[in-house]
Amino acid sequence: MREGSRTDSVSADQERLRQQERALLSALKTINAERADLEWTLAELEQQIEALRAEESDHTVARRLNDLRRWRSTLEDRVLRHMYRAEELEAEIRRLHEQLREA
Repeated sequence: MREGSRTDSVSADQERLRQQERALLSALKTINAERADLEWTLAELEQQIEALRAEESDHTVARRLNDLRRWRSTLEDRVLRHMYRAEELEAEIRRLHEQLREA
């Protein structure tokens, strides 16, 4: 009876770890998709900045250029945060894989 109880406990632990893994994989997929969107927006923004640089003599254009540069900085920070979060999720997924192998 004890052996069956232990096996049930191991199975429950494995299932819990698999559920955690699925949740982390889903979160990783989401964070990577969001990062890709941010990177695309950042690339578009860079193109706008380059196009406006040629016209910087106009005060309105210069102000718009400054706004775009601030927005670029914000997006770069968000991309970095997404990259760091993805790395954390990948490390957690690796840890769960190890636990599943040991279980």
